Amino acid sequence: MKNKLFLISIFYLFLTTIFAQKYDSYTEQGLISYYTEKFEGRLTASNEIFNNKELVGSHKKLPFGTKVLVTNLSNNKEVTIKIIDRGPYAYGRIMDISEEAAKQIGLIETGTTKASIKVISLGKKEMPKVEIDRNYLKGKKNSEEEKYIVGKFYSTWGTEMFPKGYGIQLGTMQNAEACIKYCKKIVEDTKKAEKVFMLVYKNDAGDTVYKVLLGEYEDEKSAKNAVKKYTSVIGTQVMVKRY
Repeated sequence: MKNKLFLISIFYLFLTTIFAQKYDSYTEQGLISYYTEKFEGRLTASNEIFNNKELVGSHKKLPFGTKVLVTNLSNNKEVTIKIIDRGPYAYGRIMDISEEAAKQIGLIETGTTKASIKVISLGKKEMPKVEIDRNYLKGKKNSEEEKYIVGKFYSTWGTEMFPKGYGIQLGTMQNAEACIKYCKKIVEDTKKAEKVFMLVYKNDAGDTVYKVLLGEYEDEKSAKNAVKKYTSVIGTQVMVKRY
């Protein structure tokens, strides 16, 4: 048993090292944009409340808490932000930053710009923990997570659902608890006029994550009209997806 625990510890240490090496020198170039005031006070994918006056932003894969140097390539102005959210989901964009960060690099005037991003310090929230999960060794799973099955849709209350047509994808969460909180917030903000769904799926890295989708619409046009209807609640940086 001791040998088995030792080998598992080494395995997790190996995963942690590989994960850090993957992102600690990460750089990327592409279009960035910024959060409008409509996102103020919303729950982010990291379970933090969004504040447009803080130097924060979103990225599709960098760990939460990662510090990133963002350079506006049109004027070489720089700002350092912390990753607290997932996205952006607008086609071709690599990052959204807060309004305060956008002001510091002259982004407010243009709305979007080509930028370079470089990791300064890697966040640790999503890195594997180097510890022995004894419940795992006993074949037990987290009771909260195990009731959700990959590939299925659930309601805000955890009931399996079978949505049809088109929905509006609002974001992606790293855990079920944060996703459910966000779903409840959307239900409240839309005054319960629409159904809100949680989709459980595997991302490219093989991790289980949770998508939040709003509504059941007969066609794509109806879904896009709903985006306009709920712009004050969900913003415009969302995607229309077929169920």
